[in-house]
Amino acid sequence: SNEIESELQTMGISTERIYGANRFATASKLAEKYVSNPQYLFLVNGENFPDSLALSPYAATFSNGVMILAGSQSLPSETIDYLDKNSTSLNLSNSYAVGGELALSLATSKLAAKIIY
Repeated sequence: SNEIESELQTMGISTERIYGANRFATASKLAEKYVSNPQYLFLVNGENFPDSLALSPYAATFSNGVMILAGSQSLPSETIDYLDKNSTSLNLSNSYAVGGELALSLATSKLAAKIIY
């Protein structure tokens, strides 16, 4: 919130808001900002949080890895744009669809793989 941001700034802590129109856009913007040459991709359901929450500590061990959000049955345009833009640095052998087929359908995972490949 703006109140917390102001409180942090009075403590001498600088802040920067990174956001998008929705959670899918925000995830893509965070990945773009902090990983310039992504080589590991973790695709997780962005409509529900358990898989991404459980994966976060592991994904954070990869300095050139990104966690990108998908719908359970589709890839949002923000995710497609991110994958397309980074397809030259990403490769299928380092790309992981996280969760079962209820979390990410096979069609969703295959579409992501097709964009990367």
